Amino acid sequence: MNISNIETLVTDLCRYLENSLLKEYPSTDTRFSFSKGKKYWKVYQYNINNKDKSMSVHAFIDPTNGNIYKAAGWAAPANGVRYNIFENNFLDRVKPDPYGSYLYNSRYKNMGCELEDLESINC
Repeated sequence: MNISNIETLVTDLCRYLENSLLKEYPSTDTRFSFSKGKKYWKVYQYNINNKDKSMSVHAFIDPTNGNIYKAAGWAAPANGVRYNIFENNFLDRVKPDPYGSYLYNSRYKNMGCELEDLESINC
C-alpha cells in the first residue's frame, strides 16, 4: 500500500466512473470530482448542465488506508467498507451506474471479512 499515490488513484476512480457512465449511458451529464477533508476525502457526483451547480456525495475515502465507503449523507459515510482503493484491480469489480448501486453491497462483508481483516485484503 503506497499512501503517497492515493490522489492519483482517487482521480483515476473519478475518471473511471465518468467514462463507464458515458459508455453505458451516452447522454449522461454526470461527472465526478473529489475534495480532501480532515478525516475523509469526498467523491462528488454532479450534473454539468445543472444551473444551480448542486452536487451529492457519491462516496467517502479514508486516505490513511484507502477504504471506500458509501455515503450515508453529505457529512458522513455509511458503516462498512465497500472497497479498498489500494487493492489490485479493484476497478475491475466496480460496475458503475447513475445510482452508485455498486456501493450498496459490501464486497468484504459478503466474503465474511471483518474490518480488521482488511489489512491483508485477502480474507
